[in-house]
Amino acid sequence: LLAVVFFGKTIAGNRNWLELGPFTFQPSEFAKITFILVMARYLSENHSMRGYSFKELLRPAGLFLPPLLLIVLGKDMGSSLFFVLTFVSMILFAKVKRQTLLIILVLGVLGGGMGYRFLLSPHQRLRISAFLNPEEDPRGKGYHVLQARIAVGSGRFWGKGYLRGMHNKLLYLPEKHTDFIFPVLAEEWGFVGSTVVLGLYAALLWFGLQIATKARDRFGVFLGFGITVLLFWQI
Repeated sequence: LLAVVFFGKTIAGNRNWLELGPFTFQPSEFAKITFILVMARYLSENHSMRGYSFKELLRPAGLFLPPLLLIVLGKDMGSSLFFVLTFVSMILFAKVKRQTLLIILVLGVLGGGMGYRFLLSPHQRLRISAFLNPEEDPRGKGYHVLQARIAVGSGRFWGKGYLRGMHNKLLYLPEKHTDFIFPVLAEEWGFVGSTVVLGLYAALLWFGLQIATKARDRFGVFLGFGITVLLFWQI
C-alpha cells in the first residue's frame, strides 16, 4: 500500500494500482483479506462478554487506520469504504456496548460528512452526484447510469439472448467489463437471469454464514464472518 502512494499507476482518477512486469494489480484487494485475518485474530483473543467499550476499540482501530489512510492517500474511495464497512460489521458482530454504538454512529455521520467535503476529489463527488441525479446531465456525468438503466430495462423478462444485447454491441455502455457488467447480463438474460445471479450470490453469502457459525473456534467464526460480510458489501 505504501508503494502505491509513491509508485502507483493512476486509472480513472484512482491511484491504487501497481505494475509488476506485465501484471497490474491492486494491493488494496490483498489488504482487505489481510485485515480480516488480523481482526479475526484480535477479536478471538480479546473477547469481551459485556461488549466492547469505546476505549477497548482503540486498539483494533489502531490496526484499522494505517491501511485505511494509505488507501485514502491513493484516492481509492471504493476500497476505503469497504474497509470501514467491514471493520464496523466485525466489531458489531463481536458485540459493543450501547453507548459505544451511539458514539460510532455519531463519528460515522461526522466522518462521512467531512470525508465527502475534504477527502473526495471533484471527480469523485461528481460520480456520487451522477449516481443520485443522473437526469441533471444525461449526456455528461449522468450518461453511464442512464445507459445502464436503459440496458437493464430493455432486457425485460426473458432477455434478448446471449450476445444479442444492442447496448453492449453498439458500445453505449462504457466500462461494461467492470463497473457496468450487470447491465450487460440484465440486457441479455432479463429479469430471470438477473434473479438467478442474485440468488446465487445470496446462496454464497448463506453458505459463508453457515461456515462461520459451524467453525470450531472463535478465530474461525470471525474469519468466516469477516470474509462473508466483505462479499456482502461488495455485492
